[in-house]
Amino acid sequence: MSELLGTTIEQLIATMKERRVRIPSEIGAFIALEVCEALANGPAAVRPADVRIAEDGTIGVFAPPGSATSDEAARAVVALLGALLVAAGTGVPRVLVGLLDGGPSSGRWDLASLRDDLEASLVPLNRGAARRVLSRMLRESKRPRSEAPGPGSGRPEPSDSTLDNQLDDLLGDEDEPPRPRARPSSRPPAGALDAELDATLADFERAPGDVDAADRTIADDPPAERKHPSNAPTRPGFDAKTGQRTARADGDGVDLDALGDELERPRRSVLPWILAFLAILAASVAALAVMRPDLVDRMLGRPPAPEPDPGPTEADREAMLREHRGRFGTLTVRATPAQSQILMFVGRGPAEATELPIGVAHELVAIADGRAPSRAYVPADAAWEGEGEARRYELALQAGTAEMAAEALDLGPTTLPRDALGAPSGALGTVRVITNPPGARVYLLIGFSPEVVIENVRTDAELELLVFHAGHPVATRTLAPAEWVAAPDGSKQAAVEINLEGALTE
Repeated sequence: MSELLGTTIEQLIATMKERRVRIPSEIGAFIALEVCEALANGPAAVRPADVRIAEDGTIGVFAPPGSATSDEAARAVVALLGALLVAAGTGVPRVLVGLLDGGPSSGRWDLASLRDDLEASLVPLNRGAARRVLSRMLRESKRPRSEAPGPGSGRPEPSDSTLDNQLDDLLGDEDEPPRPRARPSSRPPAGALDAELDATLADFERAPGDVDAADRTIADDPPAERKHPSNAPTRPGFDAKTGQRTARADGDGVDLDALGDELERPRRSVLPWILAFLAILAASVAALAVMRPDLVDRMLGRPPAPEPDPGPTEADREAMLREHRGRFGTLTVRATPAQSQILMFVGRGPAEATELPIGVAHELVAIADGRAPSRAYVPADAAWEGEGEARRYELALQAGTAEMAAEALDLGPTTLPRDALGAPSGALGTVRVITNPPGARVYLLIGFSPEVVIENVRTDAELELLVFHAGHPVATRTLAPAEWVAAPDGSKQAAVEINLEGALTE
């Protein structure tokens, strides 16, 4: 029965070791990432026997949620990763070896930091391809040894290069939606259910002639000695010699013949009357509950139902509108020379750019300290995950390998397709940017000079702007909350002007 839940990591490692087939380190890192995400809402110190792989390659964690701290859970996931990397053999990436030696790069032992490092080590991540590789490995591990690849089987024995070729799909498809994480089952172990079922079947499979020890004891006991009617005590209305009842005289007690006749008479049953009364009572209660629910609540001691909310009044709507205008404003940025790129700081990777219009292309830039920046964009026709306000899109950015000083920073030309920028669909979504290395600064391209107007910008926090044009040094401008100017209607506005003409690079 436990096979229906999938194959445990412990079983997979043992089978692969027995068949002398290595588990690729990328697959080990992917399994650790899936386990880390599954434990986000309920940390637990998992073991290789607690993690199972289904036939389609999905990962399930079967451990009691909330049974450990985030620190303990993260260390258990690193131990699980170590067991998988031992099965990988040589060629383990340095970033994974660093995780085993020193833990997460942030220095904090928690699931969030560990997840960021594992995700960054797999950039770009293709979850669908990883699950297909896992599914194929499971099929190979379950194949009988007589049919397994090897000498005399008629099939070539897989080599390290063959297994590496199976991982080609792991690099390239960044739009694969993440699968739902399996949650731990509350059912008892399958072994306990099987043992209980076997014991029950054993009771029903006894031969008809079998008897228990207690049954044999009762069967072997001699029947009690029966007394002859002549030995019965003399009682009124009873003949001791014949053992028969006799007619009683007045005053001798109850006439047994009359009593037997009385018992044999058919009695009128009161059950239909009781059922009819209960039906009438139930109908009355139902009618009362429908017509006067307040009386039912009062009899049961429940508080009265709240009055329906009439909704906000005109004054309430006006107050909410003024509050919104006070928190969000319109920003105007003017820059020279023309066609300068204007970018807005989002955060350090992994970072989220929120409330972006869907149906429009968005370009983002990642800048790591001392390294060349990298750019990528979300296509206008991209497939966003989720529905409503929870629409999301994941974008991976790998920092450049060339060294570049901050004073010589060159962002390069935009990669946006000018003929496929799209049009807003009316829906908003969030773009989650994963950077490698983690912590790189992420910027969103908001337009080109001479003038860019941005609406619904937060006015209660600092805003960092970056302006770039080829042949000029990058200019940075920080807008403080105090620089916003309030209009009579409560809305706020701010204007920023940046001139790159006076600072040319040699």
